[in-house]
Amino acid sequence: MLQNTTYIQILIGVFLLIIGALFAGIGTLIVEHYRLKQEKLSTAYAFKGEICAILDIINDREYIDSLNKMIDRHKQALYELKNVYGSQDLLISLSIIYNVRPLLSFSFSINEDIFFVKKKLGNKIGLLDNATEKIISFYGYANSFLLDIENNAKKNDEYEKLLNNDNGLEKTIKYFQDYYKTYNIPYMVQNNIGRHEEMLKIAKRIIKTGDESIEGLDAFISKQIS
Repeated sequence: MLQNTTYIQILIGVFLLIIGALFAGIGTLIVEHYRLKQEKLSTAYAFKGEICAILDIINDREYIDSLNKMIDRHKQALYELKNVYGSQDLLISLSIIYNVRPLLSFSFSINEDIFFVKKKLGNKIGLLDNATEKIISFYGYANSFLLDIENNAKKNDEYEKLLNNDNGLEKTIKYFQDYYKTYNIPYMVQNNIGRHEEMLKIAKRIIKTGDESIEGLDAFISKQIS
């Protein structure tokens, strides 16, 4: 009889131990689920905030409109170089360049890191489910655009150094030819227009993927909250 009682006590002890472990495990799962949910939400809100800020900057500073205007000015300069002044007359071409700068590139100064969230939370983008793909595309296009801006700023500095000097027009013409290895200014202007048209496409893709990213993030946030 005593042996049976001891056996039952052992079974009860084992049962209670298993129940305790189960409750502990469930408790851990609940805590981890809540932690992961909060991490997903905070990551989503952070990316939404940064993407919205970038889109607002593009809109407020009218980058799309500025690109369009620069392309139009360069096209007008190209028309004049080809049809009014003659395509191979570097002297006249440079005179036009002094006024309208058709080899200048679209650029602006970048004084701070506008991808702060991306750099800090880039390893957590995968937590954002279906919104992940568009966010990656958005930052890909935005980064490509900024690289173009940085390269354009360097080209503009070199271009201005060639034209803004005290060496007189003849020496400037020679420096210009030696640097670009060609007298065919219209060809270079046409090439510059093509580059800016590609930049314009990228800028529009930034806006498109940005809007889609925000839409995806809103849906993701609603799903996590509900």
